[in-house]
Amino acid sequence: MSFNLNQMRARVIVAPSFHTSFGPFRMLEAVPWLMLASSMRFVAYGMPGILALIALFIANVALCLALLVAAQRMIELSNGTIDIDRLSFRERSKLALAVVIRVIGLSIVAAVAAFLVKFGPFAVQMIGGFDGIAFDQPTKMGMVWSSFLACLVLVMVVCARRDGGKPSLRGALLELLQRAVWLVPAIVVTALLQIGLSSVQGVVRVTILQLYFDPSIPPSMWQRLGYFGFVFGFATLRLWVTLAVLIFALRESYRRSVRA
Repeated sequence: MSFNLNQMRARVIVAPSFHTSFGPFRMLEAVPWLMLASSMRFVAYGMPGILALIALFIANVALCLALLVAAQRMIELSNGTIDIDRLSFRERSKLALAVVIRVIGLSIVAAVAAFLVKFGPFAVQMIGGFDGIAFDQPTKMGMVWSSFLACLVLVMVVCARRDGGKPSLRGALLELLQRAVWLVPAIVVTALLQIGLSSVQGVVRVTILQLYFDPSIPPSMWQRLGYFGFVFGFATLRLWVTLAVLIFALRESYRRSVRA
């Protein structure tokens, strides 16, 4: 990682298979991965047991790949650099898989702890917390947890690329604690934005269902596709808004540490 904030020189990144020359297209690079994540979530709802879990796991990996792409572009827009573009598809996939496994492990531990302290309903939300980085969570506490995980994942990726090693959950938690003055308020702001977007999404969802879906007949293919577009459209907006807030806070944290 070279989150270049007056500390490191900008690098010339050569990666023809991932380079996007036309600026506006860079904002759309995460969309295919979000579409895959959305598709796997829809597929999971109709699958039994272990197959549903596999589909949701694939959705989480796709979501992490979308986050990597979006983080790359957002950091560039903030005049920083990170060398995710230099990674091959296989290397990106390994990075995303490593991050997802660590985050799911943390979520399971947190869910068990919540269950043990008689906070069962929140335990369920913690299991699906990573999914909430882009997709709507049913509870406000779940949105707060997803905002925390979004920050943790971003810090984990930044630290892994900076240090040239594997993602470290412990290292990311320590880094987050070290930069808590900036990152904790960013998590709060992100959670509030998540809650606001969820309210807007809820209104749009009800409107769509009332106008275009007749509960007495099965939805058509075009209706299903339209609803699918609605879901991953909000997922794209939620991901970019979340990263914009968190990367701004992380950038300012680095700048203040350099001046100090």
